[in-house]
Amino acid sequence: MTTSARAEILLQQLLTNYPESDKIGDTAYQLGDLYESKAYKQYRRAAYYYERSFQWNPTTQLDARMKAARLYDHQLVDRKRAAELYQEVIPARHGPEAPSGSGEAHQGAGWGALTPHEPEV
Repeated sequence: MTTSARAEILLQQLLTNYPESDKIGDTAYQLGDLYESKAYKQYRRAAYYYERSFQWNPTTQLDARMKAARLYDHQLVDRKRAAELYQEVIPARHGPEAPSGSGEAHQGAGWGALTPHEPEV
């Protein structure tokens, strides 16, 4: 078993076993990085986890919105979704008085509250 495969299993177990943890946003971000890596190149799955990262932790300092937007823009050629996420980056970087976008709907949501479901590979 490769190191990447082992990391994937452990990160998925964290999400499954601790859905109410305050660390699931960080875990989702790490999964996004893993799926975006050269070892996986699973860009749809990576974008999915980057989005979950900022939905589960709307105040994250991680660049999950930008990474998801870039994947939609350059790899997945979904310009509409990319534009939506790029628009969210500006308010997210300028403080809480600006609307935070789709993250509000999922704030505090556990693992079972996700929509849409993880993409098929």
